[in-house]
Amino acid sequence: MPRVALIAALEREVAPLTKTFTRRRHADWVIFEKGDVRLVCGGIGGNHAAAATRWLITDAQPEVLGSIGFAGALAPDYHVGAVLTPATVIDGSTGETFVAALGTGVLVTAAGVLNEAEKEALAASYHAQAADMEAAAVARVALENGIPFFAVKAISDELGFAMPPMDRFVSDTGQFQTAELLSYAAVRPSLWPVLARLGKNAKKASSQLCHWLENQINRDFQDIQRACGKVEL
Repeated sequence: MPRVALIAALEREVAPLTKTFTRRRHADWVIFEKGDVRLVCGGIGGNHAAAATRWLITDAQPEVLGSIGFAGALAPDYHVGAVLTPATVIDGSTGETFVAALGTGVLVTAAGVLNEAEKEALAASYHAQAADMEAAAVARVALENGIPFFAVKAISDELGFAMPPMDRFVSDTGQFQTAELLSYAAVRPSLWPVLARLGKNAKKASSQLCHWLENQINRDFQDIQRACGKVEL
C-alpha cells in the first residue's frame, strides 16, 4: 500500500471509518492512523485544509494526497449519499483548475456554504456536479509538492435543499460550533425539521463515504495506484 494522506474537515464526516484507526491529538488537529494511511481532520475551509495538508506532507511524506468529506449537489440527479470522485477540481474563487489522479466529473470548491441560487450559478459556470469547501486547497498544495491528488466527496445536501446560515457557526479554527447552532435554532422552530433532515443526510453521506474509503484501504488503494501508474493490475 502506498503512503496515503487523507484530509477531511470534521471528525463527523469520517467517524464510521476511524473507529478502527489509532487516534492522537495534534496542537491544531485530530489525527488518525492505520498502517500506511494517515488522516487529519483539519477544519472547515480552504485555509485550514491547506495548513493540514502541508503538515501532513512534512509529517507523513505521503505518496498520494486525498481530499475527503461532504459536498453539496449542483446537479439534480445527485442525491444524498452519492459518492463523487471528480476528475477535475476547480477553485470557484479564482477559476484555477486541478486534475485529479482518477475519477470523472467536476467538483467546485467554494468559499462558503452555498444557497440554491449560488449552487445553480456554479453549476452553470463550470458544468460541475458538486461543490465543497476544501478540495482545491488540498489539490494546490499537492501540485506544489509534486504529489498525486484525488478527491472523494459524498453528497450531504441536494440541489434543492435550502441550507440554514451555517457559515456563522464556523469558528476561527475551522470547527463547527454545534452548541451555538442549537441555541440559534431553539427559538426558530422553522429550522427544526431542516436540522433534523441535515443530521439524517450527514449520517448517510458519512456512511457511504467511509464505505468507499474502507473498500480502497482493504484493496491497498489499488485504484489509486493504478491511476498513478504505480502498479499494473
